[in-house]
Amino acid sequence: MKVNSTGLGQTTMIASFTQLFKDPDGGEALKLKIESSEPIHWVITATLEGGDLRNFIKLLLKPSILYYAISLMMKKK
Repeated sequence: MKVNSTGLGQTTMIASFTQLFKDPDGGEALKLKIESSEPIHWVITATLEGGDLRNFIKLLLKPSILYYAISLMMKKK
């Protein structure tokens, strides 16, 4: 995936999801690790709670977005 950050100006980082796991601290959350490889190496950890997941699913289930996401997954690239 390509990631842009306002703190880096026009720089685009190449990144990928590397891990998704239950919060090891016992919290009711998931931890998502994202690792950027270019032009700088960063490991970003996002803590996802129930509200975050509900919001993501709500956004994903919009018919036009869901159809487009499925079509992207079907491409071999």
